[in-house]
Amino acid sequence: MDNLVLVILTLSCVMQSEGWLYVVIGNKTLLEGHPNQCFYKGLGYMNAKDEKIIPNECIKALCREDGSILFAGCGTHLSERPCKMIKGDLTQDYPECCPHAICE
Repeated sequence: MDNLVLVILTLSCVMQSEGWLYVVIGNKTLLEGHPNQCFYKGLGYMNAKDEKIIPNECIKALCREDGSILFAGCGTHLSERPCKMIKGDLTQDYPECCPHAICE
């Protein structure tokens, strides 16, 4: 058990990854007549609880029931040897498109 705790603590020191979240408040004028929907330029209208991936950005948008949209992205990453950072792959959906660490 002590070895497992040591390994977990070591890995937490070697790699650090932080994503980001951003909320856009719904525009009441655009949402009038569209209950339980969200609108964002480039994404169009979305139903509450729907998710859309923003192409070539590695960002996910989630429509909330109050008309706001929650955006989630990759954020920053840090790693130390023996780990190395692998570039993100924008052909994949979020979060698989995010950069990530590989430890050998």
